[in-house]
Amino acid sequence: MSLVVGHNQSALNIQRQLFSVTNRLDQSFERLSSGFRINSAADDAAGLQIADRLQSDVISTRQVVRNLNDGISYAQIAEGALDEVNTAAQRMRQLAVQAQNGIHSDSDRLALDKEFQQLKSEIDRIAYETEAFGRHPLLSPATLLFEDSSPDNVTLGSGQQISNNLPFSGSGNDFYFIPADSENIRFTFDSYSLDDDIHLFSTSGEHLAGVEVPAAGDPLADFNWQDLGLDLSNIDSAFLTTINGFDAGATYDASNINAANAVGTTVTYSGDGDLDNDGRIFTGETDVEIITLTGTTNQDIILAVSGQSSGSSYQGRISWDRLGGVASAAIQEEELADENPEEDVKITTSAAINGPQDYHEIAKTPATAADLGLTGLSLSTQQQAEVALNALSGAIDDIGEKRAGYGAVMNAMQSNLRNLSIHAENTRAAQSQIRDTDYASETASLARNQIIQQASQSLLSQANQRPEIALTLLNG
Repeated sequence: MSLVVGHNQSALNIQRQLFSVTNRLDQSFERLSSGFRINSAADDAAGLQIADRLQSDVISTRQVVRNLNDGISYAQIAEGALDEVNTAAQRMRQLAVQAQNGIHSDSDRLALDKEFQQLKSEIDRIAYETEAFGRHPLLSPATLLFEDSSPDNVTLGSGQQISNNLPFSGSGNDFYFIPADSENIRFTFDSYSLDDDIHLFSTSGEHLAGVEVPAAGDPLADFNWQDLGLDLSNIDSAFLTTINGFDAGATYDASNINAANAVGTTVTYSGDGDLDNDGRIFTGETDVEIITLTGTTNQDIILAVSGQSSGSSYQGRISWDRLGGVASAAIQEEELADENPEEDVKITTSAAINGPQDYHEIAKTPATAADLGLTGLSLSTQQQAEVALNALSGAIDDIGEKRAGYGAVMNAMQSNLRNLSIHAENTRAAQSQIRDTDYASETASLARNQIIQQASQSLLSQANQRPEIALTLLNG
């Protein structure tokens, strides 16, 4: 055996090998504990870049899947509501067919018409109350422009059509604002043979226009006010309240009601309303009222509908022009809303990196009575029943077309959903091949390196004993 005094070359070599195998063991431990073959860019720079891109694709695709599920839910809510609208329209058509029968008397048709009008109101209620993810799929954007955050008041816009299904105070009164600084205002109101009347008030409580009972000389002596329990003794506290849009401390004043000139604006009123004051409009009386104003000045005008506390049903349309071409704050807000209406829903269909963003577009399906062409219909006569029947046939076809549209887009989204699920699964598998740990290979490598580490430690101990042999010879 050759012994050379100097560096213990064998020990140094074994130490180097031991350091190397220890690093490999650390890497195996990291891969096995994390589940990733690539834990830093140093492990595989190109592989990390590819794996990260694939991971981004997987994450985005899974979010698109959730988006599609939300879109399907939105369409299901809207289509379910349209199903109920269709049920109401089918019943209305049945009533129209029944009212056409010549055997029925006028009183029979009025009874049929009462259910007919209630079903029409139910269609509006469904349209206004159907909401999905903060959106109203059965309302047109124009309708939504005029909804107000207040529970009892709606700011009207020119051309808007209203019904008793807009925000309701719960006491038989509905309140609407005509914006300040508007002119040539015209409001036409059809109470559908019920004793529902329209009135104009200033915000301070001045009664500008509305039904007046000539015999009593008291505008509040009409049936609908009595039915609501309102008279001169309590109208200030129960009607002219801030929640209904009036000024604090507003006081009732009918001194200028239906006057040619009231509060700086010319008012005209036509419509005799319920002449018998019995709560119903019959032959010889009119259920249509019209109010016109030359304009409002610097304050909102409140248009109030006073109706029977139950069974009220009406339809109206408001129109006005801008005063002098200068927009008030209310009008400016309306125009701003008009620039950003509640648009059709776009559901993301893909989120590919560096690729185009595609969408499933779910169009709004307006389904109020007005949108379906059902306003102004009645079953009071055979002729009116025939008109209603034709209108309802068209409305039912329209509803069916809208429901078919939802069915088509739901099927398309379901197909897209299945495709994206497969895509995400396969992309995840590809990413796993690149980045994830191969446990079979890595555990075999771990066992091999552990054996090498143990052998190296044993050999290092023996190599460190060789200098002691040389010392033993010297001492001998």
